[in-house]
Amino acid sequence: MKVLELEPLKKKSLKLVLLESEFPIPWWLEAPPKEMRNLASSLGIISKEYLNNVEKLIQKHKPNFVIEEKGMRSRDDLHYEDALVDLFRKNNIPYKMVDISDNALDYLTSAIESDVSLLKEFQTEIKNLKDQSGVHSNDFNLQNLVALSEYLQLEYKRQEDELHFKVREMWMMMEILELAREQKGEKIKVLFICDKGHFNGITEIATELGVDIEKIRIKNILKKIGSQNSSKNIISKKIHNINSNLEIK
Repeated sequence: MKVLELEPLKKKSLKLVLLESEFPIPWWLEAPPKEMRNLASSLGIISKEYLNNVEKLIQKHKPNFVIEEKGMRSRDDLHYEDALVDLFRKNNIPYKMVDISDNALDYLTSAIESDVSLLKEFQTEIKNLKDQSGVHSNDFNLQNLVALSEYLQLEYKRQEDELHFKVREMWMMMEILELAREQKGEKIKVLFICDKGHFNGITEIATELGVDIEKIRIKNILKKIGSQNSSKNIISKKIHNINSNLEIK
């Protein structure tokens, strides 16, 4: 099993260009209902504006390699129909998806599963008590089960958030450093496409490791489309309403 180790680079300098993904990159321990998921991410949509901006960035920075947050995608997915990956191939830039290892995730989530099972038992017992006639809301057993359930729900959310951000960010940074060590030369540049929710965490880790950071965020601007704004009119006129503008922090 691969072990998490974060060691600064030796005899190499690393500049990490963080680029916000065009749409949120989904990640979860328990999948939300389909209607709650980001449609654009699910369909793998990438706008021409975003692609053009990415191409400008790789021409400007000339990164040694590009990495992208994997999220819920499969590591075996080579994305032959992914426009971003096609762009990197065209420019002869190595590309890889990064995330926490599957084994490490399984190990860490196994510790949470007992809490989830217990929570479900409490919720079932609460329902059974509420269904019983004559059980008052002031019933000690009911109140105790509700309090324990709320505690377990908060604890589950805390652990999920820690995995989602802090732990995964350390694993992704470790993969970046490993790839940087394999590169020839002393000055390495990397373009890292990730969800904007990781910007603060990655920046903190990178700073501690002596990695130079540049953050590029996306501004989505909705243009006025006129009074005849039915979807049919918009499609027929081929109006592109959202432009991606890069904002360097």
